[in-house]
Amino acid sequence: MKTKTHNEGTVYVVSGSAGKLGGRQATFPHNAMYYSDDTHGGASILEISGNKLEFKWIGADGVIRDHFTMLKSGY
Repeated sequence: MKTKTHNEGTVYVVSGSAGKLGGRQATFPHNAMYYSDDTHGGASILEISGNKLEFKWIGADGVIRDHFTMLKSGY
């Protein structure tokens, strides 16, 4: 949880399904990636309401395959 005294910083998300599924290259998965999935297409959804930010990665089959929530207090 971020607070007024600790409200600086950046959150980076590498997310997406661009390109063709399958057809792996010899270098898959890239060493910098914590997690890689080349079998599911999908989209990222970012929802913000008040002090709450929700991120969801939803597969083409409708399954939420990844998510996180961030809250900011004092607002």
